[in-house]
Amino acid sequence: MRGKLFGFCSALSLLLCLAVCALWVRSCWRTDRICVAFPDQSDAILAMSLRGRIGAMRFGEGTGDEQRYLFQFGLPVETEFNMSRSGANYRRAMGAEVMWPSGRLRYCGIAFPTWWAAALAAVMPVLWTRRHLRCRHRHRTAVCTACGYDLRATPDRCPECGRSAS
Repeated sequence: MRGKLFGFCSALSLLLCLAVCALWVRSCWRTDRICVAFPDQSDAILAMSLRGRIGAMRFGEGTGDEQRYLFQFGLPVETEFNMSRSGANYRRAMGAEVMWPSGRLRYCGIAFPTWWAAALAAVMPVLWTRRHLRCRHRHRTAVCTACGYDLRATPDRCPECGRSAS
């Protein structure tokens, strides 16, 4: 049962990896944005992909036309991912950017390279492939698929773990 669950999760992870890679390629010439405003118009969340990066920002209560513009249309293209110029607390490390509220600015965000998400989503399929190839190699050679014991002397049953050879 665990093996089937691991295989299913690996397949889902592979689909996610392929979707992220497609988004990565698309982000080179297109900007994708999703902006969700809460019903009371107090907060909004903006997720976007732009120039090989994925990011999300959360906007708190603000005043003036700028806040209404953010809720209705999202950020203008020229200010997306320019977190360092926003005046908020800002850190950048290994290609990732993190920003948190400072003073009167009420928004926070994170942005990172798209290849990070693709590499993270590719871990489970790589582990599944490695496990599958190892098991396939054990089936071809005369070793137990459960423990790896040499079955040339006892081809019917493994003397180490008691598992049937078939």
